[in-house]
Amino acid sequence: MSVSRARNLLTVTLLAALTACAPHAGPATSTAAAADYGPAPEFTLPNVAGGAFTLGSHRGSVVVLSFTAANCTEECPVLEAILQRAARVWKARGTLDRGVTIATMEIDPKTNGMAAEAKLRAKWWPAPGWAFLRGDAAHTTAVLNAYHILVLPPPKGHDDVEHTVEVYVIDPQGRESDILAPGANLSLAALERAVERAYKPSGKT
Repeated sequence: MSVSRARNLLTVTLLAALTACAPHAGPATSTAAAADYGPAPEFTLPNVAGGAFTLGSHRGSVVVLSFTAANCTEECPVLEAILQRAARVWKARGTLDRGVTIATMEIDPKTNGMAAEAKLRAKWWPAPGWAFLRGDAAHTTAVLNAYHILVLPPPKGHDDVEHTVEVYVIDPQGRESDILAPGANLSLAALERAVERAYKPSGKT
């Protein structure tokens, strides 16, 4: 992992705090230019809607990759609200599922089965352009490790795991261009800017 990517991951993680399912700390915006953190780790996972989602098959478009637990009730709904608003904007522009694809991955498949993930999809976005992914424990762990998503067992008295919730914006060349997080630098405006930068990393029109 490059020094710049490690630095950014540490900053986002500290700002978002480990308790991604803890109360939201309030929005912030990102104004930094697009960065190149290197190639996004490749993966293939089952899509709840059917078939499989392979990151490499989305070259030429931007992928907004997020991580959640279907039974998360605190911070994940903040992520849900932002992504839903973004999806509506991109759908209205005709870019969702053409120029931009959202992919949300289940981080706790041992607790949340396919039925729970299908229910999450029905609630969040039961339409094309937003893939909901759930693999087995081994494949899930491999992807989480590749993207440095930290998952810890539920604290005493809770059912949902603690986890970081970075959102990766992956450019059309398959490289990580932005890393955002609720409570740190993720908002609708920041996400829209990040997607625009992913298409125009040099600032060219």
